[in-house]
Amino acid sequence: MISMLYRSFVVRLRQEQNLLNLKIRQKYKRNSASTLDAGAFFYPALPAVAIFFSFLLFSACLAKAAGPKLIGSERNSSATKSKSLCSWDLREIGNIDKQKLPELSGMALSSNYPGRFYFHNDSGSGPRFYSWDQQKNIYQQIEVKGMLAIDIEAMAYSDCPTHASPTTTEGAEKCIILADIGDNLTLRGSIAPPITLTWIKEESNFSSIVEPAKILKLSYPNGAKNAESFAVSQNGDLYILTKPGDREKNIEKPTVYLYRIRKAQWQSLPELSPQGGSSVSLLRGGGSPEVAPEQILLMEEVSNINLFQITGKNSRKQNTPTDMVFDEARNRWFILTYKNIIMISNIFTEDGEFSFGEEQINNALVIPLDNIKQQDSLKQQESLGIDLLTGDLFYSSEAAKENKHVPPLMHIRLNCK
Repeated sequence: MISMLYRSFVVRLRQEQNLLNLKIRQKYKRNSASTLDAGAFFYPALPAVAIFFSFLLFSACLAKAAGPKLIGSERNSSATKSKSLCSWDLREIGNIDKQKLPELSGMALSSNYPGRFYFHNDSGSGPRFYSWDQQKNIYQQIEVKGMLAIDIEAMAYSDCPTHASPTTTEGAEKCIILADIGDNLTLRGSIAPPITLTWIKEESNFSSIVEPAKILKLSYPNGAKNAESFAVSQNGDLYILTKPGDREKNIEKPTVYLYRIRKAQWQSLPELSPQGGSSVSLLRGGGSPEVAPEQILLMEEVSNINLFQITGKNSRKQNTPTDMVFDEARNRWFILTYKNIIMISNIFTEDGEFSFGEEQINNALVIPLDNIKQQDSLKQQESLGIDLLTGDLFYSSEAAKENKHVPPLMHIRLNCK
């Protein structure tokens, strides 16, 4: 439409200039040849000058119609459509040991022991995780006795199932939770074993082999799902955020689903031994208990989310969640994708209930991770952790096999008004 108007404008301009030249020649036909020659030289050149300036005007109009091209910055949130007024500082604080963690997939931070991180690998690495002392740069491999690890994709740090009073001044009794929730073929619970959460009590000095404090088996209400994101709320409810299926109809703008199991449902159940456990009640979404050979709890769907509404990016990598954490002290939910960290505010009500709607979508903040200098060493963002005391975030990637660099551990400090 704009180009058609422009062409019409140029044609009309030429017509008006030709008419003007004719009138000038008639008026000055009795003048000297030198004057006429000067006019003949100057006035026919006017259309070219007019076209040049009209082209500049046309270009400016196009630029205004297209809008400014915004470039993301790790210190400015103006590149997002968020109403949140936040800035952030991003820095590298170390490197991941590529030999021990070639497929880093989950991360958690200790509150009892500042400077201690927990990591785990992706599927195929067995029932184990790592403790890392940041100050001493020492890794310890810890194996979980009797745990059947199919595809561990996430981990969290929370209160242990039994809230015994702390016996030392080091803090309350805490646990690391390994979330074996990966299911690329969506077969778990039918052909393959169900998805599993395993609690391991945190120790000041871990043995090389530890016993699990609790094992919990879960299922979805509407069939198997693949997931990589798991988090625990302050009230002990457990949340899993799915990944889009490979056969998703709208692959670039996929819908993901958030599921929950309430603390009251899972904590009162008998303990499962690593070998499977005895016959206990199987709860089916609040229905009548049944006798079953093992405890499997049915989760409830809490929300479905189209992350495209937040990122505005028509890209699967921008909209596929790979990890998540809650920061309830500041009432925030952080979702990691391959390319972004998404911050959603005010997701818990005063009584601890999860709340997600238009308000949360419109005020979400997107922190782009694909414009930082460390990106060459970051294949795809897979793990996200949070310091629950400060709200600082940490993230990293699995190591790129074709890349000789080791993935850095990145630290983000948010400043929000």
